[in-house]
Amino acid sequence: LLYSADRQNLQQGRTDLPNTASDGLYGAEAILAGGCHAAVTDLIAYWRSIHPPSGLPGRRDVDPVSIPHPLQWMWLLDVESEPRLRFRFRLVSAKNTIVAGQELTHHYLDDVATGFEATGTYAALRGVVDSGTPHWRRGRSEMPHIEEFLHLERVALPLAADGRRVDVIMGLSVF
Repeated sequence: LLYSADRQNLQQGRTDLPNTASDGLYGAEAILAGGCHAAVTDLIAYWRSIHPPSGLPGRRDVDPVSIPHPLQWMWLLDVESEPRLRFRFRLVSAKNTIVAGQELTHHYLDDVATGFEATGTYAALRGVVDSGTPHWRRGRSEMPHIEEFLHLERVALPLAADGRRVDVIMGLSVF
């Protein structure tokens, strides 16, 4: 299996995630109060620092050099709403590629995970798109390509080129 030795190392090396679950929280303040991983805290702080007084920040506002710690766990999803809501990986960090066991960049989530539209992950991402509000979750993975990773934390932050309509989700998954 591609990246199998690296996957085993990640599975054996993870000890700093609390063994508690959350069905998910919406909103930066609620997420920060949830006791999240330092990389999640750093990414939310960065997102808030580029957030304009009104509307949402856009992809053009993101400078990867400014977020070195979370960068190792980050991903970007392009949001496509026509003809139906779909999410396509624009960028996937090396660690997330190792966990997935395959390169995900330019692939649609529903092509990688069978039955994706019936998952809580799809519902959470749809909620980010519909509300323009961040979402955070900690617990077992529900995605079949990474289900052996028992604990993860994920945050999804909305970006909008026009400040209103979410067209990119900047996220982070820590295993």
